[in-house]
Amino acid sequence: MNITKEEFKSINTKQNIFEYTLTNKNGLRIKIINYGSTISSIEIPTVNGLQNIVLGFNNLDNYLSFEYIENCPYFGATIGRFANRINKGQFILNNKKYQLYCNQQPHHLHGGKVGFDKKFWDAEIIHGEKNTSFLKMTYISPDMEEAFPGNVKINIIYSLTEDNQFTIEYFAVTDKATPINITNHTYFNLTGEKSSILNHRLKINADKYLITDERLIPTGEIKDVANTDFDFRKSKTIKQKFDNSFVLNKDNSLSVLSSPDEKVSVEIKTTQPSMQLYTGYYKTISGIALEPQAFPDAPNHANFSSCVLNPNDTYYQKTKYKFNF
Repeated sequence: MNITKEEFKSINTKQNIFEYTLTNKNGLRIKIINYGSTISSIEIPTVNGLQNIVLGFNNLDNYLSFEYIENCPYFGATIGRFANRINKGQFILNNKKYQLYCNQQPHHLHGGKVGFDKKFWDAEIIHGEKNTSFLKMTYISPDMEEAFPGNVKINIIYSLTEDNQFTIEYFAVTDKATPINITNHTYFNLTGEKSSILNHRLKINADKYLITDERLIPTGEIKDVANTDFDFRKSKTIKQKFDNSFVLNKDNSLSVLSSPDEKVSVEIKTTQPSMQLYTGYYKTISGIALEPQAFPDAPNHANFSSCVLNPNDTYYQKTKYKFNF
């Protein structure tokens, strides 16, 4: 696998932003910028040339235009310190109450006003053994950034194999107990935006999903998907809009998104306990975000798996994408 680096276009910032391209022998190309540790494009070879199968932009200014607005789409970005929603932006940790910024009133969403998606990350190309290369992104989140406790150092390792497997590994350490939930917010459209995402086929290996209220905050109830529209245990056409969290089966977390003609697919396997399915729209185009993560609002539900990272422990999660074309 080859990794190249070039300057990413911008007219509004003096910050050095670079785009890193991971390419394998099959012509699969994945581009990542160090603003938001963002996947800016994933291109597959076709008879008509390369086709981008994710939503994104080719210049920094378009990403910056969403910086502080409530309907930020988070195209391809790394999400943290806490992905998804926290009810009223509040949680109690070690008998202390914390109040976060509520950027999706009345709740906290995706790390707050200036989450990991809007940070400038340090990037490094690492050359390993047997001609392997990795892209490493690093960000240090200071104590009380967005009102979260603890100085947290985050490393993300991106790698691509010759058999079209793209892996994202997340590492984090802290000096104070803190909730942490990191994911990637890439939107896929496997037809290159030639078809609505609702025409795609989807399989999620999940027997259960989370019940939410009208503002998409979990009630704490976990329900079987059987005999509901949330049953994606067998591949089927998506058909309708979703913004819901699925409880992945521990023995096999595999999810598969396929183009309507099933000629292109991406298989997703993760160590995370849940998958947020979000069908998003931007102007006239649509994409589907499949976000492996901890349960939304986990700090406020004793029956959800813990998302608290303590000093002397290391946060680690891994998600692998296998592209077929």
